[in-house]
Amino acid sequence: MGLIQNLSRKSTVKDIFLRVLLVVMVSTTLLILPNSILLSSAFPGNSCEIHVRNLANQTFAGVTVEVWNATSGLYLNLWNNTDETGQVKFVLETGNYTFRAFWKDVEVGTVKKNVTENVAFQLGVKLSNLKLTVKDKTGTPIPLVDLDLMCNYTTRVNETVSELGSFTTNINGTVRLENTFTNASYRIEARRYGFLFNTTFIESLALQDWNNITIIAPTYNMFTQVLDSKDAPAVGLNVKAYEWGSGIGDPLQVAQTNTNGNVTLSLTVGRYRLRVCKDTMFVNEVTVDLAENPSFKIIFVDVYNVDLNVHVVDYFGQPIPNVSVELQRKNNSDYETQTKTTGSNGIASFSGVIGGDSWVSVSLAGKPSETQFLHLVGPTRDVVFKMDGYVTVVGYALETSQFVTTIVLLIFVVAFVIASTYKRLLSLSQKRKK
Repeated sequence: MGLIQNLSRKSTVKDIFLRVLLVVMVSTTLLILPNSILLSSAFPGNSCEIHVRNLANQTFAGVTVEVWNATSGLYLNLWNNTDETGQVKFVLETGNYTFRAFWKDVEVGTVKKNVTENVAFQLGVKLSNLKLTVKDKTGTPIPLVDLDLMCNYTTRVNETVSELGSFTTNINGTVRLENTFTNASYRIEARRYGFLFNTTFIESLALQDWNNITIIAPTYNMFTQVLDSKDAPAVGLNVKAYEWGSGIGDPLQVAQTNTNGNVTLSLTVGRYRLRVCKDTMFVNEVTVDLAENPSFKIIFVDVYNVDLNVHVVDYFGQPIPNVSVELQRKNNSDYETQTKTTGSNGIASFSGVIGGDSWVSVSLAGKPSETQFLHLVGPTRDVVFKMDGYVTVVGYALETSQFVTTIVLLIFVVAFVIASTYKRLLSLSQKRKK
């Protein structure tokens, strides 16, 4: 019994001690809590407004800004992305902080700040603008050049990333890219009409607002030979070079074929239209790609130096001489005309003419008879005109009606002569019998 009473007394003392301790803790909490609430109301935190700017002092949206404890170097698990105005806001207690900016998981800027009140400050990032310009050797900008830009950069976790972007130069021959890494390497490939003509390597960009890169497109030599319809050198023809994507204005270059039919053109790498003319008369056009130096091209002009033989025959297929044959070819808005006369063989020959879309007309004794349209190409072309309304008699062309009339008259004359002769012979025979 004594042992039980001692245990009961110890339990009672323990309970009383625990109850007193609980009362003290609750009282302390009740005393401290109002003060904490008042303190929190008096010091709600400091507003930090951060303006992110690149090296050109331009706002930049989408940059991730992280908040770190500048004293301990610990990440506070606070971050946000800049809005369209390049701003981001935090509410922080008084203290020293490090603000780190990341773009594509690459640290591009950092700033330390002792925050004791509401503050607004700028965080500059090491992102530059890049201007790519393509020109020829004379300094003339080249539009419609395709540029492939390969960028290699390393992220915060030491991962190497390669990004490829494709762009096309504008009418001023330029491409503008904003917010490019300065601590990255670049490879730029330039192409015209799919032909690679330049590769530029850049180890890093300068820490400045704009980095200007100029690419010079090379000039290549094109050795061209012009052959006529007989595969002979075409001498004295003008070869005019035009940019393939442009209209027919002033040519970039003009050269005249020499005694071997050759010309040499020096043009910027690309695609061109070569128009071949005899004086002002157009005779052919070809499209050429100038993708290597030197380049060689043969142009066949099958309408130049063509021989045309015009055969004129009558109703029976006999040649008709002295027929006027006119060859007409359109030259721009004018017409060029040549006239020949058929010989005794009924042929009128035009040698070394410029063909193409042409008209051939025949006329006899000033009367137009027939016209044929033809696309005249060489080396030789024979055209037959059958004049069914005429018949050739002893080298003279008679209209069919005249020929028939003449034949009828001849028949009557022959019949009359035969009848007269027969009558005379009959009369003489009768006289002899008497």
